Amino acid sequence: MKISARDIRVFVGGAFAYQGLDALIWMPYKLQHSRYLGACAAILSGLLGLFVGIGLLFQRPKAIRWAMAILWVFVILDGLGVCWGLLMKLGVSLTATHLSLYQNVAYLITFSALLGLLTLSRSGRFQVGP
Repeated sequence: MKISARDIRVFVGGAFAYQGLDALIWMPYKLQHSRYLGACAAILSGLLGLFVGIGLLFQRPKAIRWAMAILWVFVILDGLGVCWGLLMKLGVSLTATHLSLYQNVAYLITFSALLGLLTLSRSGRFQVGP
């Protein structure tokens, strides 16, 4: 069985939709415990994740561009978070927890893999000719 570009995009769209739904499910908790800033972030990230995931499911070109942009931003931010955690491990006086380093490494690997899959799905290898 050959994997198509649509299969890869559906997988990445499912990851976006899952994260969006998870953010919306946790929204009441954030609303109760974080003075509305966390709830606003949960609503925005949840809706954006759901819309991008559904757009990827239906092969919308704008959704693919949005997904690539979002994944690039997360890869860059998590890369900076990993650098920040490594500086903390080396003894530079920074405020961060040891758990945040491992969490950022996991996120960096996850987002890099999703970005790689989405980039691979756009390559000429998966394009269908006339």
